[in-house]
Amino acid sequence: MNYFKTRTDSGMQRSAIVIRTSAQADGRIGSFLDVLGIEREMLTPATFLSGYAPEIAAGRETQGVLIISGEGLRELKSEANQSQISPASIGRAFAGTLIHSLDSSPACLRAVEDFFRGVKISAQRLASEPLRYRISTSYPAICGALAGLTFESSESAVDSVNVGSGEGLVERLISIGEAGILTYVCHGTQELFVASASEILDLQESASKNIDYRTCFSRVAPTLIALRHLFRASCWTPEAHYGNIIIDDPPLWQRYGHLKLRELADMVDQTGCACTIAMIPWNYRRSNRDAVGLVASRQPRLDVCIHGCNHTGAEFACQDKERLKGMLLTARRRMDAHKRSTNLPHQPVMVFPQGVFSVEAMDCLRSTGYVAAVNTEVADCRGQGNLTLQDLLQTAVLRYGGSPLFTRRRPADGAINFAVDSFLGKPCLVVLHHDFFRGGIKKLEEFVSTLASFRPRLSWDNLENIATHSAVSRREITGRKTVRIFTDRAVIRATEPLTIIKKEKDYTKVRGVKIDNESVDFSFEDGFLRWNLEPKNGRSVSVNIATVADPDVRVTEGSLGDKARIALRRYLCEFRDNYPAQSERLLRGFTGALPLGKA
Repeated sequence: MNYFKTRTDSGMQRSAIVIRTSAQADGRIGSFLDVLGIEREMLTPATFLSGYAPEIAAGRETQGVLIISGEGLRELKSEANQSQISPASIGRAFAGTLIHSLDSSPACLRAVEDFFRGVKISAQRLASEPLRYRISTSYPAICGALAGLTFESSESAVDSVNVGSGEGLVERLISIGEAGILTYVCHGTQELFVASASEILDLQESASKNIDYRTCFSRVAPTLIALRHLFRASCWTPEAHYGNIIIDDPPLWQRYGHLKLRELADMVDQTGCACTIAMIPWNYRRSNRDAVGLVASRQPRLDVCIHGCNHTGAEFACQDKERLKGMLLTARRRMDAHKRSTNLPHQPVMVFPQGVFSVEAMDCLRSTGYVAAVNTEVADCRGQGNLTLQDLLQTAVLRYGGSPLFTRRRPADGAINFAVDSFLGKPCLVVLHHDFFRGGIKKLEEFVSTLASFRPRLSWDNLENIATHSAVSRREITGRKTVRIFTDRAVIRATEPLTIIKKEKDYTKVRGVKIDNESVDFSFEDGFLRWNLEPKNGRSVSVNIATVADPDVRVTEGSLGDKARIALRRYLCEFRDNYPAQSERLLRGFTGALPLGKA
């Protein structure tokens, strides 16, 4: 056991050898490798045996990782028999192996045993509902934030395996009862992962909402965990893990609806978490001085970001870029005025009202000085961004021009969804409204305690710092470290020579790159902006990507009639939240009489 734990810190570089067949699983595994940035060779069984025959025959162990589906195992065994090559000699030739998309046919199970001598395997299909998953507590270095979690899944049926071995270590990393969903086998220096789901998720599927991993856990998490460990030195790994709790709508008052700002401030002090008030800019002249003081004295743990402009229905669903830029600039102008009158800074991060946005709205964020968007809804209102499940496994969604969209979830989504997000390097961003605080602050304290149990521990910070510090890194075959960032303004810890990259959809918009205000040479390659950094000392450096300026756009204030309608809506929403919302019956009656939707 101790030997195994020391090996998890290995810095060895590994390449992936994927056995390619006609099965759809072999195409799907490629998307998982793309998410983690893992380089690979895709080889047919015949091509694989032809290329690796000398190593196999010589009994030499390669540092490559063999990735093979159940169908691939059967085809490779057949090809090996024709070539008079022992399947067991193939299994011994690789330091790491992942078997995925494992069907329960006797031929497939026997192939596993033939390739990995000493391993005995049997399969079963679990159909009872609900299925209760358990992730092992013994390997936090492998399972990360998922380690130790138990949860109920809504998957209708799950394939599992029981793996035994006459030698070495066998551990069920993910299990349902006594059945393994992800099993780890270690024989000396060789590592084998068996992910028992009969299929893995097709990450190229279109997505209209965030992934609920409770509905597809066996088809996603085992593969991610195994790949992250096997390629731990040469795949994208988060530089840090972040968290923040975002409360939509309230003005900076001592009390709004069920939210009492003093209780929230005390909880921030006691737990060390970070909270953000998503403030509607229309309220910029209405803040309470004492409430402002509570926030100001706790920055960046308690902070303010921008929540729409007027917070009218779907105000950022329009496609008129001039109008959108006008609203975005108006929102910033109001928040700047709020800063001048209260001395309270705000974060240039947008949370869209009702979660509704257009592709054009996301594209306009960049040219109007916003660092990023944070949103519960992940797809644009017209579905023009062609979002896929693969996009949602990235640290931030980058389908919408140069502006990143960081996703957030409700507490009701469960700890397992936040844990998978954290494992992938996505910030754990929580969305709340004032009604969550019905009954006091205790429910939030309990949820914060759950997130605080994740490993590695979350770094609680404000949204701007989270966006600009979020990054993933990997080692290239040359040994040089590559860091991937997601925002035009970023902060990077530079203790060694680095290559920095950022995905860039339209390279014509980039005017230059500065490191600590000094211009550096950059290039474009395969859809990424790229430059090198040779740090002079081991400290953090600031990155600034300058983009082409747009023509001047006027702020949008609207007519007197528009202003009256906006004011009426805001006052009615506030009345609803502060009075009828204190009673379920009154709230239903008020909402039915005046259907305002979300505040």
